[in-house]
Amino acid sequence: NKLVEQLKEKLERTPDSVHTLQQLVEFSLALNQKLDADKYLLKAIELRPEAFALRWNLAKNLTARGKHSEACDQYLLVLEAQPAWVAEEYY
Repeated sequence: NKLVEQLKEKLERTPDSVHTLQQLVEFSLALNQKLDADKYLLKAIELRPEAFALRWNLAKNLTARGKHSEACDQYLLVLEAQPAWVAEEYY
């Protein structure tokens, strides 16, 4: 939790840091704080809408929590931009 607090402080100093947001996502998932992880992913997507790997991770997180409609919205955006990813995942 101390590391998470340090990362949150770092994010306050550098709010456009996608790297810090990704670290917060990883720690949140490790601490089973899935809602926080999604919040950080959404913020990272706002900063980098072309980063489809972030959308892919968000879609997987939403699917795991049973939020299928929201996950489908993200999967559709990924499918349009990176169709090979979906094909590889479900090969």
